[in-house]
Amino acid sequence: MRAWFLFIFSVAALIVSDLYAGSKNIVLNSLSENIFIDGYLNDEAWKSATRITDFYTLQPVEGQPADEKTALFLGYDRDYLYLALICFYDDPSNIRATVAKRDEIFEDDFVILYLDTFDDGKYAYQFAFNPYGIQADGIFTEHVGEDFKPDFIFESKGRIFQKGYIVESRIPFSSLNFPDKNVMNWRLGVMRRTQFLNHDVVWPAFTRNSTEWVGQFGKLQEIHSIKTGKRLEILPEFSSFRRDVLTANELKDGPIKGEPGLNVKFGVTSGLNLDVTFNPDFSQIESDENKIDVNRIKPLYFKEKRPFFLEGTEIFETPIQAVYTRQIVNPLAGIKLSGRSGDYSIGLLSTLDEYQGSRDYLIEKTNQNGLYYWMPEYSTYLNGLDKKYGDKKSLNNILHVKRNILENSSVGFLATDREFEDSFNRVYGLDGRFAITSNYVFTVQGLYSQTKDLNSTKSIQDPAFYGNFFHTSDNWNIQLFYNDYAPDFRVENGFIERADISSQGFREAGIQTWYNFQWKDRSLQNFTPYFYTTRIYDYNGAVIENNLVPYINLKFDFKTDLTLTYYYSKEFYNGSNFNKNDYVIDIQNSYFQWLQLDLHHFTGDEIYYYSALPFLGYINYNSSSLVLKPLDFINMEFSYRYYRFTGGNGGVNYGLTQDIPRLKVTYQLNQNIAFRIIGEQVREKYDDPAFDYLNSGQLDFNFLASYTPSPGTVVFLGYNDLQQRNDNYTGGWLFNNYRRSQRGFFLKLSYLFRL
Repeated sequence: MRAWFLFIFSVAALIVSDLYAGSKNIVLNSLSENIFIDGYLNDEAWKSATRITDFYTLQPVEGQPADEKTALFLGYDRDYLYLALICFYDDPSNIRATVAKRDEIFEDDFVILYLDTFDDGKYAYQFAFNPYGIQADGIFTEHVGEDFKPDFIFESKGRIFQKGYIVESRIPFSSLNFPDKNVMNWRLGVMRRTQFLNHDVVWPAFTRNSTEWVGQFGKLQEIHSIKTGKRLEILPEFSSFRRDVLTANELKDGPIKGEPGLNVKFGVTSGLNLDVTFNPDFSQIESDENKIDVNRIKPLYFKEKRPFFLEGTEIFETPIQAVYTRQIVNPLAGIKLSGRSGDYSIGLLSTLDEYQGSRDYLIEKTNQNGLYYWMPEYSTYLNGLDKKYGDKKSLNNILHVKRNILENSSVGFLATDREFEDSFNRVYGLDGRFAITSNYVFTVQGLYSQTKDLNSTKSIQDPAFYGNFFHTSDNWNIQLFYNDYAPDFRVENGFIERADISSQGFREAGIQTWYNFQWKDRSLQNFTPYFYTTRIYDYNGAVIENNLVPYINLKFDFKTDLTLTYYYSKEFYNGSNFNKNDYVIDIQNSYFQWLQLDLHHFTGDEIYYYSALPFLGYINYNSSSLVLKPLDFINMEFSYRYYRFTGGNGGVNYGLTQDIPRLKVTYQLNQNIAFRIIGEQVREKYDDPAFDYLNSGQLDFNFLASYTPSPGTVVFLGYNDLQQRNDNYTGGWLFNNYRRSQRGFFLKLSYLFRL
C-alpha cells in the first residue's frame, strides 16, 4: 500500500502543473501536521507542501530544462523545516549509492539544499543527501566556496525505488541561525548530481555569467511564527588513554589516564552563538596523512578537524590567511562568539594554549636562532628558555567583524593577538569585497603587525597588503592579483604559504585567465585552456621569481578528467639564478562506482636547497590514489606518494628518495557504526653512503571503532602503533628491522544534551 501511494503521489506531483514554474520567488507553505521521517511520502501533510519541479542543467551545459525529472517538496511548522526530494532516472540501474560516513557521500549521486537564512547573499547552509539519506553538511561562503567540516543536527531517510530514489528530511530551526524577525525571506538553491552522466541540475536556473552563487538563489517568502528563542547545548566528554613508550631499550607500559571535559553552546540570539570549552579533548581521531617533506622550504598545510574551531570558520576567512587555528596547538580552555546580527557578521575567539610552554616549541625557537643540537651552546640556550618559559601558557585572541554594504559588498575589521610572557604578536587591519557588477569583483585587505620575540629587547612592525580583481562570464574568466609582505610582517595565528621568502619581504603581481568550451552531446564535455603568470620582487626591487604556467583541462562524459601542465620558472636563490622546466599530468577517473583512480605526476627541474651552494637537479614526484568499493559498505583506499631527486654538486651525490604508501580500509556497518584500519609507512633513503645517518623509516598502524549517532554524541575506541626503522634490530613483527617505539590505547565518550 505504501509503495502504491508513493507511486501515485510521485507521478501526480510531476504531472500537475507547478504553481511556481519559472519563478524564483515562492511562498513556503506552513504545515498543520507533523511528518514522520521514514523515506515514504505517505504523511497527509505533504499534500499541502510547496512544490518545485522546474530544474535546469548546469553541467556540462547550463540553462536547459533537465532531462531527468526532480521534484522538491517543502513545508514548515513552528519547530522544523521539512523537505522531500524525488529524483527520477531514465535508467535507475545507474544510481550510485554507498553506505558512507557522514560528509563522505560525494562520489555517490546526491542532492544538496542551500539555505541563506539571512537573505544577504553572503553565506548559505548546505544540507546534502545520497540516495540512502546519508548526510553531508556545511557552510558555503560566497567567493570562498564549500566547507563541509561544520556539522549540524537534522534528520533524514532515503531509499531507492523502481523509478529512482527519495530523500525525506526535517531540519530543526534550533540548528540554524537566522534574524530575529516575525516574517522572513530566505534564499534557496538546490543541486542534484548524477555521477554516471557527469551531470548537474539546479533550481533555480544558474548562469556562469556571474561571480555570485548564493546571489542567484531563489526566495522562500513569508516564513513566520517559527520558534526562535535562546537555546542551550551541553556536551560533557570523557577521554581515557594509555601510552606505552620505548625507554632504555624496553617498551614501558604507561599509566592509564582519564580526562573529563565540558563544552557549552548558548544561543545568545537566534543569530549569535556563544561556545565555551573547558579542558577539551582536542586529539584528532584520525591523524593527518604524512606528506613529502624533504628538500622543502615552504611550510606544510593541514586542515582543521577539531570540532570547537569548526563552527563559524567562514566568518574568520580573509584574503590573507591571518587566522589558521591549527596554530593553536594544545588549548586548555577557549571561548568563542560567532554568528550574525543584522548587517554584521561577528567572530570572536579566545584560547589559552599550553603549546608555547612545551619543550617542542622551545626547541623550535632555539633552532630559529640558528642553534642546533650538535652545537655546544645549544643546551645552554634551550635550558635557559625552559627555565624562563617552560609550562607557561599563551593567550590567543582573534576578532573579525564584517558589515554588509551596498549590493553584495562588505567591509571588515580583523585583529589577532598572541601574548606569551614577554613576547607578543599583534595583527590588525581592514578587508573589503566590492561587487562592482555581478561580473566584476574587487577584493582587498591591508594588515599591520607588531611582534616581540622571546628574549628580545625590541619589537618589529611591518604591513602586508592583498588586492584581487576578478571578472567572470559564461566562458571567459580573468583575475589580476597583487601580494605585498614587508620583511618584518608576522602573523603567528595565521598561515603564509610563501614563508620561504616572506622574512625578506616580497611583492608579487600576477594574472590568471581561462576560457571554457562546453558541449552537451559529445564525449568531450568541457575543454578549458588556462594561462597563469606571476612575477615576484624583493623589497630592494630585484626579481626573485618568475612563473609562466599554461595548462589545459579536459572533462569527458565517461567520468574522466585530464589536465596537462607546463611550468616555466626562473628563481633567484642564495645568490644564483635557476631556470626550471617542469611537466605535470593529472588524471581522475570514476567511471565505475566500485573503482576510483587519481594520478598526479610531476617531473622536471628542481633546486636542491640544503647544500652550501644550491644547485639544479631533477625530480620525479608521484601522488596517486586508488579507491575500491567491492561492496556498498566497504571502502579500501590505497595512496602512494613518491619523491625522487637526482643530482650532485662539488663531488657530492645528493640523490634521495622518499615514499609514503598508505592503506585505509573502512567497514561502514551503517551511517553511525564503523570500523577503520590505517597502515602507513614513511621511508627516506639517500644515495651517498656519507648520508646513511639520515636514512629512516617509520610504520604507523591504527584501528578505530566508532559510534556516532549524531554530531556531538560519540563513542570512539582506538589503538595506535608506531614503529621506527632500526637496522640493528631483527625482531619486528612485520618487518624485521622495525621496532615498536610507541603504542597507545584510547577511549572517548561524549553526549550532547540540547535544552
